[in-house]
Amino acid sequence: MGIMGVVAEYNPFHNGHVYQIEKAKNEFGAEGVVVVMSGDFVQRGEPAIIDKYARARLAIENGADLVIEMPVVASTASAEVFAETGVSLLLATGVVTDLMFGCEDEDPEMFIRVADFFLNEPHGFKDSLNKYLRSGIPFAKARANAIVDNWDIPVERERLSKFLEAPNNILGIAYTRSLLGRTSEVGLHPIHRRGVSHDAAIYSASFASASFIRRLLMQDTSNESVKSFMDDSDRLHGINGDSVAMFIPENEVPVLNTYCGKNMLVGPNDMSLILHQALLYHDDLSGYMDCNEDISRRILNELNEYVTFTQFADHLKTKNLNHSRIRRVLTHLVLRLHHSDLDLLKIEDYAPYLRVLAFSPGGRELLSEINSKSKIPVIVSPQEMKKDPKNSKDKEVLMSKDVYAADLYRAILTDRLKTTFPTEYTRKFVR
Repeated sequence: MGIMGVVAEYNPFHNGHVYQIEKAKNEFGAEGVVVVMSGDFVQRGEPAIIDKYARARLAIENGADLVIEMPVVASTASAEVFAETGVSLLLATGVVTDLMFGCEDEDPEMFIRVADFFLNEPHGFKDSLNKYLRSGIPFAKARANAIVDNWDIPVERERLSKFLEAPNNILGIAYTRSLLGRTSEVGLHPIHRRGVSHDAAIYSASFASASFIRRLLMQDTSNESVKSFMDDSDRLHGINGDSVAMFIPENEVPVLNTYCGKNMLVGPNDMSLILHQALLYHDDLSGYMDCNEDISRRILNELNEYVTFTQFADHLKTKNLNHSRIRRVLTHLVLRLHHSDLDLLKIEDYAPYLRVLAFSPGGRELLSEINSKSKIPVIVSPQEMKKDPKNSKDKEVLMSKDVYAADLYRAILTDRLKTTFPTEYTRKFVR
């Protein structure tokens, strides 16, 4: 095998991610692992719990060879855009030969067939989808029902229904659809998630979802499993890296101890005041990514109920408007991401540049090969984007969005800790 590609958030990095990288190298024989990783803001519509540089370094220290940042326009977008961009960037390296993703079903054939369904929609699919949407069913469920109704092999429909209920399978379908749509020869490797499913509010042995670990670190005891995991001393003295050590690699424990000790963990409510100010300033939000006139109207009509980011997102949720989309809309408002920015990403075929966050000694050799094969810029600092006259204005605009997101993340920490942090232009690159 050649080079394995992975699309990830690592929010935070945990044992399930170690398992995936080790499987790529030990079982599939990958000569290297290239990761496209979300930056400081992630797909669920919130800041990453620790900054992108720390997460990238942990990935390298635990077996990855090269970490590339996903542009923030994509890392905070819908699952389809997130997947399309991740795959496009991996293909743009010119070295990635295979794609691996975690899922609840390891059958590559099923992913290929469902992805092909989307690429070649049967005539009755749209009618079925609209029927379910009119009945008030949320979009994801309505789409799943419409696929099952129009599946050409009736005896498979029960299995298909369960397949479409699994969140990582949905993302896996999006990855597969992107590969098929680009007629790529990249190998497909769905692997079963170890221990627990995505966003599961439980843990199993040494495996827990990133969501569960984040809740522990932020001491969110609204979930009974989190509350039962914490003992009285945790509630008194606080959770830190040692408290979640069973779920993360050993070398991450001191990192999380440092972030917890210095009060550097970042959560969605750190954007509360910024969002509130932005909402007071606008009378129409429909130009922002993931938003439309109906959502804009609902948000602004309910503005007097605003307290915090998470409280307001919960308040805005309706039967037809899911929580994830609301959080993404609010985050796009904070990050100033418009529909026009997503249009620029599409013009760049979802791969405007390869922004390198970290690499191993083996990754250094990969970078040399990528530089000779890739048709898009390979950069370490945003400064390189400005210096190269060949780069398009579209690329510069998209990079400016990444810089703004990083500056905002830095501003949150500066305000809290009353100290400065390196900017995207002054940060020393760690190899």
